[in-house]
Amino acid sequence: MEFPSHATSNECSKGICGNYQVNGEIVYVTEDSCLTLSRDIDEFNNQNQCEYNGGFWSNDDCITNWDWVAFDTKETCEASGGSWDNNLSSADILNEILDSPSIAYDVDVSFKVKNHHFQYGIKKVGSEFNSSGNPYIQKDIIEQYFSDKVRLLDNKMYLSFKMKKIKKWNIRW
Repeated sequence: MEFPSHATSNECSKGICGNYQVNGEIVYVTEDSCLTLSRDIDEFNNQNQCEYNGGFWSNDDCITNWDWVAFDTKETCEASGGSWDNNLSSADILNEILDSPSIAYDVDVSFKVKNHHFQYGIKKVGSEFNSSGNPYIQKDIIEQYFSDKVRLLDNKMYLSFKMKKIKKWNIRW
């Protein structure tokens, strides 16, 4: 039998839990079940009981240093009674990218409504971001800003309101 490799973002709900066996046959279990089984079997104080369930007996102790490994193909997963699922949502993937310490971005939205010009934006420069164009750029910051430019007296006078909030990257808002 070929053992599965570690799964990626597409993952099976069942996999192989170390050496766990029942009646000499490998049993496919979930990751949570593997952790529970490993802890339970690790508590066995009888060599026969320990080895029968796939543990390793050493110095009057049952050892189960088991890693759970999911099946890496949909066919193998479903044949073992598992369900194949992508457990990363689009929002999770986007958050992983935007929270990366080696990324910088500037998102700006503006609206013109009657005599107002509204702007809202977020700028972020990660702690590991490197710019060959500006090596002195301030790193590890998040800036949030809002501005409103108001045209008055037939566009002869402008009033501008601005608000900025700058925080260190690792501090949550």
